[in-house]
Amino acid sequence: MKRNRALAFLAALTLCTATACGEIGEETPAAAVTDTAETVITESSSEAETADSSSETITTDISSVDPVAETTIKETKTEAPASDDKIHINDDNCIIINDSDLTFDKETLYRMTELAAEQYNAVIDSDKQRYFDTVNFPALLKSEGMINTLTSGDFDFDAPEEGLYVLALLACDESVLEDKKELFENKPDDMNDETYKLKLREALDDSAEKLTIEDTSILFDNDSSPFAYFIKRKEKYGYDAEELKLSDGDGAVYSVDIEEYSTNDIGSYAMFYVTVYKGKIKAELDQCIVGIYDSGSSVLISNIYIKNAPNENMTAEEIRRDSEHLFRLDEMNTAAKVAYNAAAEYIADCECKGISENEVFENGSFKQAASEKGLPLDGNSFGAEGDAALAKTLKDCGFTDGFVYIGRAEINGKDTFYLQFRAQEGGYIGQYPAKITAERAERAEWRTYLPKN
Repeated sequence: MKRNRALAFLAALTLCTATACGEIGEETPAAAVTDTAETVITESSSEAETADSSSETITTDISSVDPVAETTIKETKTEAPASDDKIHINDDNCIIINDSDLTFDKETLYRMTELAAEQYNAVIDSDKQRYFDTVNFPALLKSEGMINTLTSGDFDFDAPEEGLYVLALLACDESVLEDKKELFENKPDDMNDETYKLKLREALDDSAEKLTIEDTSILFDNDSSPFAYFIKRKEKYGYDAEELKLSDGDGAVYSVDIEEYSTNDIGSYAMFYVTVYKGKIKAELDQCIVGIYDSGSSVLISNIYIKNAPNENMTAEEIRRDSEHLFRLDEMNTAAKVAYNAAAEYIADCECKGISENEVFENGSFKQAASEKGLPLDGNSFGAEGDAALAKTLKDCGFTDGFVYIGRAEINGKDTFYLQFRAQEGGYIGQYPAKITAERAERAEWRTYLPKN
């Protein structure tokens, strides 16, 4: 069971949503930001299993992005400049987690992970230019994928191959595209009109040539940006930049949890999560969206968290178990957050009808969800109105099994409600508010609110 949060960072940026802290050993409520932002754009998320899992394996020649390669895909590309500290990801230092059984090219995924590591290093070094180069909006504007996205009709925010291009448009200051507005707004009836596409191509190329760091200030000045987020808080992590940076031969092991992967005639695109284990440091690169395409490569890491590794010099198997544990916890916490939002919306609707929050619980609106077992999601019939509202929202968001519980507790001095979610198997419990972190997971109990501290 995977829930697609694709392009949530895009929404967080464009809506100027605020993030909170991510210090070592503390809960980081960034998921609340991305979940909230995502619901503004789409009513629900789709399952990651739909992402190209039935296609044949297509090997993409990624050498055009690698300056030492022998061949190229097509012509010369406008790619992100290679860094001095080139990192090589391979079978020896990378573990791939593919719970959705997606079809993908391993070497391409390795290269994408290298690109994500390069962006991570740019953030660690507070290097604006290098970060801008790895995001590589000019190449996105020049790509034929941009033309395809703009002429395809409705944007699919859950598809990395479209989302990257939409991000490039939304994150650019209006001044960059000001003189192109009429072209974007007055679209022809036939979106395949070659004259229109030619004008569109010329306009995008012109914008790409003019684009500078100053034109994408949202990447650096908004606290939802991982760059701004990390720079403001890096002193609190207790490590200096050299300790945090990644380099070839540093002994780091990369755990890559792949959530989406697709290939088309433009290139290859993926969304994945990377956990890097380097001695006593564990760096989490949350929701990396990466494209290697006709005009270059682009990377967007939605957030970076620095934590302490469970122990130094972990074995590959220990790292795999730790990564899977973190993913399951995050999944359960996300489900609890979705359920909380659904419950809050239902209670608000009741209050508009003159029914108080206390009365909602007293009249049995959450009869199953408030029971000892909780509300099971594997059924199709839910008698109580509140139960039905929870089940529908969770299923719409891809959570089709498991149990959801709604309880009441004193939280921040107020008598209110909280939500918990657990899987059918595995024993993982998620909660909102005060999500269950790895450090607190052993203390989590079903139907008992676990405070943050």
